[in-house]
Amino acid sequence: EYLVGFAVSSASPALAAVATNPIEVVKVRQQAGGAESAHARRGMASSLMHIGRSEGLAGLQAGLALAVVREASKAFFRIGCFQPILDAIHDPSTGPAPAAKRMASGMSSGAIAALVCNPIELVKTRQQSAGQAAGGNALGRLRQLYQAGGLQGMWR
Repeated sequence: EYLVGFAVSSASPALAAVATNPIEVVKVRQQAGGAESAHARRGMASSLMHIGRSEGLAGLQAGLALAVVREASKAFFRIGCFQPILDAIHDPSTGPAPAAKRMASGMSSGAIAALVCNPIELVKTRQQSAGQAAGGNALGRLRQLYQAGGLQGMWR
């Protein structure tokens, strides 16, 4: 029962990442470049068109695999962990869980998701920021991140 909840809770946000990833690529590049960057001056639509023309679909979908993994993982833990945590802190035979316990379960599952998924987020953002020119794959970037900062570097 919990396993089905884990799987189902991951599918929708993972699919949504495919549609929203180009917008996230532009956002990341605008933030990385600062207010004076060409991307920031162009605006969202113009930046999308520029990246599409200069880098193609691959540029617009930079970091897509990691975005899908990140969204699926975050949902997996946020939604999938909610009920097991709630069951651990509340006995269902005593009636419905009070709001405070449901909130505690939600906050705990969200914190677990954030903690577990941060390395994925960090590598994804670096891939999106670098674009096509940088090359490299996710595992290579993760390895570089670990070599540069150790295990602590994964949670900067």
